[in-house]
Parts: sequence; C-alpha cells; structure tokens
Amino acid sequence: MAVTTVTWRLPRGGRLRSNEFLDPALSDSVREQLEVLLADKAALVADNSRLQQENAGLQHLLDFTVHVQAQAPTPGSQASPATPSWVWAS
Repeated sequence: MAVTTVTWRLPRGGRLRSNEFLDPALSDSVREQLEVLLADKAALVADNSRLQQENAGLQHLLDFTVHVQAQAPTPGSQASPATPSWVWAS
C-alpha cells in the first residue's frame, strides 16, 4: 500500500482550537497513516519476540557447546566427556 505524505501546519501555538477542525481528507489521510504505522509496529513486535526466542535458543546451544568442549578429553587421554545434568532438564 502506497502511503502519501501530506504536509500541513498548525496555527500559532501548535494546537488547534476546539472550534477548528482538520480538513476531512487530511483527517482521513492521517488516520490511514496511523493505521499503517500501528500495523507495522505490531509486525515489528512479533518479529522482535520471535528473534528473542531464537537468540535464547542459540545462546543455550552455545553454552552447551562450550561446556561440552571444556569437558572433552585431551588428546591421548581415555576419559569420555560427561553429559551435564542440566542438558536434559526442560
């Protein structure tokens, strides 16, 4: 959807008086722009939530990998790495 921007000025003082109204076409345009912005904001909130969950999962995987690598046997040793108990916890 193409958004048309409209330039307009408020009277001195920066506010409309109670008896002044915006042009109906301008009012509709502003309303449509606000609706588009709110829809975009909702989409960004959803994306942000998904990315936070993805980031938490990747961080958990990284922590696990670092822990397993720290427990890995050194070359020449016969020890096997122990799986930490927190790996299987939900």
